[in-house]
Amino acid sequence: MRTVKVGSNVPPTLPTQAKYCNGGELPATLKIALGHAGKEGSIATLPDIVQALLGLPFDASLWRTTVTTMSAEYFGKDANGQWQIVIAHGIGPLMDTARLAHYCDEAKAYVTDEEFNKLLDGEYGPVTIVPAARLSELYEYPLMGPMAYEQALQDPLLLARLGPQAVELVTYYFTTRVAGEEAHDPGRVSQETGSTDNVAETKTATRYVGPRSWPAGSIDMVRGDCSQPFGQLLVMDCILTDCPVYTRPQPLTTSHLAWQDPATLVAVPSGCTVQSVLQQNVPL
Repeated sequence: MRTVKVGSNVPPTLPTQAKYCNGGELPATLKIALGHAGKEGSIATLPDIVQALLGLPFDASLWRTTVTTMSAEYFGKDANGQWQIVIAHGIGPLMDTARLAHYCDEAKAYVTDEEFNKLLDGEYGPVTIVPAARLSELYEYPLMGPMAYEQALQDPLLLARLGPQAVELVTYYFTTRVAGEEAHDPGRVSQETGSTDNVAETKTATRYVGPRSWPAGSIDMVRGDCSQPFGQLLVMDCILTDCPVYTRPQPLTTSHLAWQDPATLVAVPSGCTVQSVLQQNVPL
C-alpha cells in the first residue's frame, strides 16, 4: 500500500486494526483517517480495497460501504493535444493533504500542465494511461450504460481503476454473486424489465458492472468549456444497502467523489491489513 503524506498528530499507541473513518466531507474525514493510520500507516487505495474484497461474502460491511480511496483519476491533454486519462494509485499531486483539503470546492482538483505532464512521464511513480479515444473506439456511447462480463474484462479504464487484481474481482463478482442469485431464485422478476422470464435471459442489476464513466467533468474539457487538467478521487461503490427505502441491488461500480458527497476512508495503521476493518461491523 502507498503511504499518504501524514501530519504529526499521531496517537502514542497505534491501533491494531484498520478503521472506517467518516467525518462528513473529505477534509474532516481525512484528518480523522490520518490520525488513526499514524505516520507509518496509509489510507486504502482502490486496489487495496479490491484485494480485501476478493473472496469476501457479499453481506460483509466492506461490500455494504461506499469507500473513497487514495486512488485518483486525472484528465487532460498530452504534448500532442490528445486527451488522456491517467489512473494513479496512492501517488500524484492529489496525495498532498493540503491539496485534498480544498478538494470539496468544485468536485475536482485542478492540476497544472506541468503536474499532468509529470504524471504522464511517470515522475510520481507507476501510473496507467488510457487514451480517451480508445473508449470511443470500444463503445458507441462511452459515457453511458453498464458493462456485461465480457466487456468488463476488456475495458481499459475499469481494469486500470481496479488495479492488478481487477480480473479476479470481476470474475469473482460474476461467478459467485450472479450465479448464486440465479441458483437461489431462477424465476425472480427482473429489476430491469419487470418480466417473469428466467433471470439468465433478462437484465438484472447484478448481472452487470457499471455504469461506464469517464472522469466527471471531462466532457466539459472536450467541448472546450475547461482547459485545465484536473484530478478526482476514485470511489468503490457499495453493492448492498441497509436502507429500507432503496433496496435495489447495485452492480459492481467505481465512481468519483463529488463535492457534496460524504467521504468514508479506510485508515490502515502500519502492520495492519485492509481486511482487518471487518472487525468494525458498522462504519462510523
